[in-house]
Amino acid sequence: MNAELIEQNVHRLLGAMTGAATTAMVAIGDQLGLYRALAGGGPATPDELAARTGTAARYLREWLSQQAAAGFLAYRQSDERYGLSAEAAAVLAQEASPAFLAGGATITRGWFAGIDRLAEAFRTGAGIPWHEQDPAVFEGTERFFRPGYTASLTTQWVPALPGVADKLVTGGRVADVGCGHGAAAILLARAYPQASVHGYDFHDRSIQVARQRADQAGLGGRIQFEPLDATSYPADGFDLICLLDTLHDLGDPAAALAHARPHLRRRRPGRGTERGRRLRSEPGQPAGRAQLRGVHVPVHAGRSGPARRSRARSPGRPRNGTATGRRRRLQPVPAGHPDPGQRRPRAPAITRGRPAGSCVRRDLA
Repeated sequence: MNAELIEQNVHRLLGAMTGAATTAMVAIGDQLGLYRALAGGGPATPDELAARTGTAARYLREWLSQQAAAGFLAYRQSDERYGLSAEAAAVLAQEASPAFLAGGATITRGWFAGIDRLAEAFRTGAGIPWHEQDPAVFEGTERFFRPGYTASLTTQWVPALPGVADKLVTGGRVADVGCGHGAAAILLARAYPQASVHGYDFHDRSIQVARQRADQAGLGGRIQFEPLDATSYPADGFDLICLLDTLHDLGDPAAALAHARPHLRRRRPGRGTERGRRLRSEPGQPAGRAQLRGVHVPVHAGRSGPARRSRARSPGRPRNGTATGRRRRLQPVPAGHPDPGQRRPRAPAITRGRPAGSCVRRDLA
């Protein structure tokens, strides 16, 4: 036995355990508004932060010390105050920031809550359907991706599609497939008041939340949310069909793409109707920089035709009601095109306008 290698593995595991504990403390800081209080009120002692947030100073002393040790907070020995830098606040306190990531820490609650269920799935090979995940998974998923959508969906991604933004300004129809809590659909409806926006997700509770969010935004009458899966929604005559951070969770992604493609508006150019487009985002994939009409945008671009290869997740992780346990490949990637299934170095997260660790691929068809 190599004692040095044993020690290395000990430190690896300790590092992972420390990261898990730190993530839990990030979730606490987000839930209790501790980061926002530090960002808005400046450096504070435990007693001062307790007064701002209505929490117990004794617990805050430990939390502040841990966050300083993790590098998120700076401790000022001269007055024993803890401060949050502007750069850290962009990640931990400011939900409008494209780099905001603290909300995504919520998802880890769901992961740990589901360990027993996951262990049983390992034994049996059965899947864990999306709608049976812990509620924290749904909340954390939305809060993880929403900053990227807010920063880029209507300002970069849709305008990168030839003719689509112009069509939506004057009307047009949009479908958000796998809409979850409706964050992207609400952004689209707000940016394009004349467009007809439709959100589809097979998870009933997510659709209920999406409708509530739309009502709160004053857009309840403009967005139609329906509990339909990725292969049963009425995909007829859409100018834009979005599958945002959804396709990788489907049991049969090929069927979802096949359902969407024939129903886009796509008469030949010059005959009265601009071709519809499909906008696809995937987490954990490289951010290829495609060139569309001379403008570089952080997307992976392509028109309708032979579809690019897409990998299904492990069997039994269906989303939007598609079949579980199936692995199908679409047609191979045409020569000269990057393979979205191949790992490549990631681009800096802030340049993509998305949280760290969630790279972007856009498939425009």
